[in-house]
Amino acid sequence: MPFNSVCRLGCTVHMKTLAVTVLILAAATSAMAIDLVNITGFENINITGFENINVTGFENINITGYLREVGVPLAAKLRKIEEDTDHNPNRIVGGEYSYIEFFPYQVGLIPTTVYGDSVCGGSLLNTQRVLTAAHCWFDGQTQSASFKVVLGSTRLYGNDGVRMETKDVTSHPSFVPPVTNDIAMIKLPYEVEYSSSITPIALPTGSELKDTFVGWYGMASGFGYKRDGESTATEKFLRYVYLPIIPFNQCYPFQNIDPSIYICASGAGGKSTCLGDSGGPIVVNSNGKIVLIGICSFISNAGCEKGFPAVFTRVSAYMKWIKKLL
Repeated sequence: MPFNSVCRLGCTVHMKTLAVTVLILAAATSAMAIDLVNITGFENINITGFENINVTGFENINITGYLREVGVPLAAKLRKIEEDTDHNPNRIVGGEYSYIEFFPYQVGLIPTTVYGDSVCGGSLLNTQRVLTAAHCWFDGQTQSASFKVVLGSTRLYGNDGVRMETKDVTSHPSFVPPVTNDIAMIKLPYEVEYSSSITPIALPTGSELKDTFVGWYGMASGFGYKRDGESTATEKFLRYVYLPIIPFNQCYPFQNIDPSIYICASGAGGKSTCLGDSGGPIVVNSNGKIVLIGICSFISNAGCEKGFPAVFTRVSAYMKWIKKLL
């Protein structure tokens, strides 16, 4: 079973209060599969267009070519939608649209390539650092020239929020395209000022460093497609979805990948991440603190709505490397 790489924006104001409110809301709206208790990410993300690249532990995985085959067409559609529309719900399959104050840590990324703009997501770690997927910078086929970085906005294009461009990107030294050690650090050209719509996400600490988070619900967010086979991006805003984190013996067809560096989120019920969500966050509410536990990496080529799981890079596995770059 081939897979696709894909996998969005955040919030400040009384984070603990917000987390509690969301948890209550999630309990009351279980049918929506959205719980801020555990914010695991995007499921069933499709990365159509990747060319038969073998990744250790994966069989017949196709994910090279994300930037050109998936991101470039999506970026063009998003730009048109934002020019033509006033409002709109967002992307994540089976998810809900969001307000940036709910996801102040969410970062929108527009990788610039020789083929045009592409689309990814990221997470703000401090005033000058953003964490994303390494395949958003180089997918094994296309090298990004720079990242246009969008903070404090649910729109990739527009004049709101804070927007800047950078070429200062460091992929993990052991990154092997398309998704082995799929993590990269972005350095912003200048420090951003925090506000209710721009706030960093917490990294795992203490017992969270060893927690598998299996059994938790995670929240994923992003700017990707809302559904399979979407010929046009009909909605322009950031979306989010709550998904259960499952053990890898249930992570078909990815049950044989290394659980020490990946997190698997269920795609049951057709709720998941989708094309364009790559690099975005999956978070959980840990004792009233919103914590980044994963980076959207890949999904099944079968589609966003087929019930297959989504896979995220496990942040806790790379904390030593992350701390060196902060």
